[in-house]
Amino acid sequence: MITELEHKQERMHNLINEHAYNSGLSINGLKPILDGVHDVSKYLESPTKVMWIMKEAYDDSDEKGNRGGWSIFDILDENKPFPQSWYNIIYVTYGIFKKWETIDMYKISEDPSMKEVMSQIAYINLNKMPANKTSSDELLEESYKRWKPILMAQIELYKPQVIIFGNTFKFFKDDLLEGEDIKPQLDNVGKNAQLYIKDGIKLVDAYHPAATGVKSYADSIISFFL
Repeated sequence: MITELEHKQERMHNLINEHAYNSGLSINGLKPILDGVHDVSKYLESPTKVMWIMKEAYDDSDEKGNRGGWSIFDILDENKPFPQSWYNIIYVTYGIFKKWETIDMYKISEDPSMKEVMSQIAYINLNKMPANKTSSDELLEESYKRWKPILMAQIELYKPQVIIFGNTFKFFKDDLLEGEDIKPQLDNVGKNAQLYIKDGIKLVDAYHPAATGVKSYADSIISFFL
């Protein structure tokens, strides 16, 4: 199963590159930023298969004017500093795995092993192309429509039990709920999150993990799984 998913992920990465090329996006030194699962064996062995769907990855041009052409998980492989938003992702995922609230956790600085959960999740971006530091909802909506076949194929490929949306659920909602009037199972609007359940998959509509403090953000999502 591990080897099979590794091969399928490799084919998915090829599809992402092909889609960018065929859509006229890979021009003038632009290439996609690949995403998915960092360690297939750890993902398959995780206590809960969690997928995070974020907006896009920022990338500045190099000395030759190129942008993209790397993997979101190069940050792990090259031991680079984590983006600030990843810390909330780590706390939330760790809490789901352990069924702990943040009060029960060590700080990441005191227990660096917590970072290993980044190798146990599926992490995908709505927009696969290198982006600026901010994008309007209009641009993100265009990106969603452009990448929708790939995004849906990634959800099908990784078969997550939980999908956490970092302020991206609004783009996926109609397609994932298929137009049904599904109400939130649990509503923590004041605490940053809502939970939907569709075909046994828990869909968490949450703020972007960089938008709010660790405890209020993480605990509002973790509470759905305690």
